[in-house]
Amino acid sequence: MKNATIEKIRNWRYLPILIGMLVVAVPRVISAFPIVWFGDSKILVFAIDRMVRVSIFQRMDAFEARVLGNHVRETEYGEIRLGHGSLIEVSYTTLLGVIRDDNFRNGRASHNLVVEGIVMPESIWIAFRGSKIALLALDGQEIIVSGVLFSVGNIELAPSLFYEGMVIGLQSTPEYVLLADSVQINFIQGGGAV
Repeated sequence: MKNATIEKIRNWRYLPILIGMLVVAVPRVISAFPIVWFGDSKILVFAIDRMVRVSIFQRMDAFEARVLGNHVRETEYGEIRLGHGSLIEVSYTTLLGVIRDDNFRNGRASHNLVVEGIVMPESIWIAFRGSKIALLALDGQEIIVSGVLFSVGNIELAPSLFYEGMVIGLQSTPEYVLLADSVQINFIQGGGAV
C-alpha cells in the first residue's frame, strides 16, 4: 500500500509543470485564429505568425493569415471571392488589408472588378484601407483605357492630399495616343506627356 501511495505522489509532481504549459500554450493557440473584417462581414483566419511570435499580453499589429472558409465581398467595383486557404495580409494600425496576387493565380480567389469602365486583369494585388479598395497593383499587366493599351504598375483609388479620384501609374507608355477628337498626345521618356 505504501508503494502505491508513493507512486501516486510521484505522478502528481508533474502536475504544476503540465498546468504551466497549458497556461502558456492555450492562449497562443487561440491567438492563431483571429477574426478579421472583410467588408461588412467577419472572417476567421489562421495566422501561425501570431502563435509563434506574439506573447499572450501583446497584440500583433501586422501579420499574414490563411482564410478559413469561403467568403464573398461586394465592392463598388465588383465582387471579390476568397476561397479557403487564401493568403491575406492584415494590419490593424493602418486599417489595411491585402489580398495577394498569387491567390488569383492559383485559383484560391477570384474577382470581376471593373474600375471606371476598365476591366481589371485576373491576377492583381488588392489593398484595402478600411472598407474601401485603396490600391490595385497590376505589376506591368496591360489594360485598355479608352481603346488604348497601357502597361500599368498600379492604380490608386483612395483620395490623398494631392489628388482626388483615380491615379494610374504606368510602367511603360506608348509613343503617342490618338484621342477620339484627333488630338495626339506624345509621351516623353520619364513618364510625362506633351
